[in-house]
Amino acid sequence: MKIIQILPSLHMGGGEKFAIDLSNELNKNGHKVIICVLDKLANDLNLLKMVNSNVNVISLNKTSSFSFKTMINLYFFIKKEKPDVIHTHLRGLIYSIFVIFFTKIPIIHTIHNLADKEISKNFQKIHKIFFKYFSVIPVSISPIVLESTKKLYGKEFNELVYNGVSPLQLTDKLTSVKNELENYKTSKNTKIILNIGRIIKQKNQLMLIEAVNEMIEDNHDIILLIIGSKETDGNYFKECLGKVKFENNIKFLGIKENVSDYIYLSDMFCLSSIYEGLPLVILETMSLGKQIVSTPAGGVVDVIKDSQNGFLTKNFDKNELKLKLLEALKEPCSKELILKKFNENYSMEICMKNYKNIYRRKLNESN
Repeated sequence: MKIIQILPSLHMGGGEKFAIDLSNELNKNGHKVIICVLDKLANDLNLLKMVNSNVNVISLNKTSSFSFKTMINLYFFIKKEKPDVIHTHLRGLIYSIFVIFFTKIPIIHTIHNLADKEISKNFQKIHKIFFKYFSVIPVSISPIVLESTKKLYGKEFNELVYNGVSPLQLTDKLTSVKNELENYKTSKNTKIILNIGRIIKQKNQLMLIEAVNEMIEDNHDIILLIIGSKETDGNYFKECLGKVKFENNIKFLGIKENVSDYIYLSDMFCLSSIYEGLPLVILETMSLGKQIVSTPAGGVVDVIKDSQNGFLTKNFDKNELKLKLLEALKEPCSKELILKKFNENYSMEICMKNYKNIYRRKLNESN
């Protein structure tokens, strides 16, 4: 099959990373894959470096916030390439409007977040038309996302494919990261809690910082490292920074290309989000067999079974998060069980096969 994946950009994000991993895996299985990026590409994009050499990446060079011209350019690009299947992600579906109206190519759209959080209400109305009256198939990434999709778009939309990831690989920077983390520790027994994600209200790092502050005040030998970019205006980042009581124990590390090294060398990963779809970082952490503590955000509850392959809070309360962090420090889960759960359910190989089945089924239906 010839498959075109349509993405708004290649900025670091879960949906973008997923599309690249899926494209690489499809290519490994003998399919021709093109990643069509709407935005103009910069040469230093980290995600661009992750694309297999046999996967073509083209850009439509969109520079404005909304571009009618890009819609037209995308239509002519699709007409020229004549793919068997189109797979859209994030805002890529909105820009495919002329492709939807004037071609009969099957289009699969992955809903990467809770359906009501994915796009604005006006765009949701357009998506609903695409799903109900044209050959566009929405695919949810977890049972909770599926529930939100049915509620918003209709009970008939029941395609579900769990997110998958390629197992994280350690880099040649591992030794330098190990030395960096040793310098952060206050003793040889210091435990490292890691958080990865944009520093925005959705990710709720403020609550995590407050929980860690209290744990340190109770004489727990821990440090919190936060990897991720701050929001555009920086207000939430400033609020988080202002809550830090122990500057030597809570550090913001910015963006890192080699997050795998930090996950591998940390004692646990903590996700404090208010809402999510099915965050890839949870699956990537599982691929290394590492401990996870998480709030019950979105599809996380479908993946983490409390005290079995991770620790799941009952709600979004600071005290509940602190309780689960302490539980994970005291009685960590089995690494073997975490890896078993990942390999059986969330590898990119399994995810790719499930998507390929949908591609083939919809391709047969359109012929």
